[in-house]
Amino acid sequence: MGRDDLLRELTALADEAGQGSGSLVVLTGEAGIGKTSVVRALARSTRGDLAVTWGRCVPDGSAPPFWPWQEVLAEPAAALEPLTDERADPPIGTTRFERLGELRGGLVGRARRSPALHVIEDLQWADVASVLLLAHVGEAIADAPLMIVATLRTGEVLGRSLEDALEEVRRFALVRVIPSLRPEEIQVLIAAVDLSGTEDLAAMLLERTGGNPLYV
Repeated sequence: MGRDDLLRELTALADEAGQGSGSLVVLTGEAGIGKTSVVRALARSTRGDLAVTWGRCVPDGSAPPFWPWQEVLAEPAAALEPLTDERADPPIGTTRFERLGELRGGLVGRARRSPALHVIEDLQWADVASVLLLAHVGEAIADAPLMIVATLRTGEVLGRSLEDALEEVRRFALVRVIPSLRPEEIQVLIAAVDLSGTEDLAAMLLERTGGNPLYV
């Protein structure tokens, strides 16, 4: 509901990826705004054209490095060493850069054999190495049949290292903020559950929920 323009844009980008012109998109918004719903709708629309894979970040930090990439990496995520000690926040060095380049090359090479859409959910919980790899891949896929869509919840407190890595991602990404629902869209949802969709009821729901689809 209320995402038609965004879905048209994302579907067009997926079509371009299938033709060899890839892109990186970051969908942002508060919890419940519908980031995952949008990505699922995109995945359904590209079924048969792009190989769809999913990666999810976990909130407790228990996952191994590169966990959201595990479905598309040549090596299991658990076998990869972390590239950074987030507590020390060391400068990026040659070893890390070369390692990220190797992983990027493998991801792009795989996509050249089979055009792909890879989804990473909840970047706010990602390890820094995974986000740095996202930036490296985003820089290199303009001429590759690979589309990556990541979701990022706003309003979260992030560590300095993760903030810096996300800022690097934004350099290469199309960032799209998912908006709240408008009153007329809320009225459609009201009607869908067989309630009388008056403007007053829609206005009350908008005031109480801020137009967040989950709460509506």
